[in-house]
Amino acid sequence: MGEELAALLETAPALDGPSDADDLPVLVGASFDAKSPEDTFLDVSGAGHGVAYVNGFCVGRYWNIGPQLTLYVPAPLVREGRNEVLLLDLEKQPTQLVLAEEHVFGRTDG
Repeated sequence: MGEELAALLETAPALDGPSDADDLPVLVGASFDAKSPEDTFLDVSGAGHGVAYVNGFCVGRYWNIGPQLTLYVPAPLVREGRNEVLLLDLEKQPTQLVLAEEHVFGRTDG
């Protein structure tokens, strides 16, 4: 499964590309570097509604209506060095994707 996701990631568009409703769903990829494997949280508040993968492992589903705005990424999934993130978003092109130090709860739709 991880190899299939890695192959999809190679052709995934960057997060900063334009989007319109006809381009949905979108598959976007990003990466981050880690000095050592540590627990972290993936902030998906800039995304719509979809599924997130880190290094080929599903870390959860997300939806911008909440209640959680971050997804837990346990240390065993994080590699020293480069880590790949893949989002399959059904609703919109994500505007940002960052790591957070703690779990964030709340609503983003008002």
